[in-house]
Amino acid sequence: MARAMIDRCYGIQEVPEGEWFCAKCSSAAAKVPGGANEATFCCQLCPFDYGALKKTDRGGWAHVICALYIPEVRFGNVHSMEPVILSDVPCDK
Repeated sequence: MARAMIDRCYGIQEVPEGEWFCAKCSSAAAKVPGGANEATFCCQLCPFDYGALKKTDRGGWAHVICALYIPEVRFGNVHSMEPVILSDVPCDK
């Protein structure tokens, strides 16, 4: 029950068999450490880079919980909770 609740909070509709990784960890595994394509994973809505992140419409990353707390942020797909749409967030926020 607890795992199913965590998965729904991240937009997983069906719990995959075996191990699964969040979008950030899946992307990080595909990058070459120290290479030119090494990604920077930092939430575009808060100063933290740890935790499960989702891709944004701006090519960056955001925590689902951060997206839920900012009224101007929305999700492209509410069921999968991605991408995180930041285009309506005022620059001064």
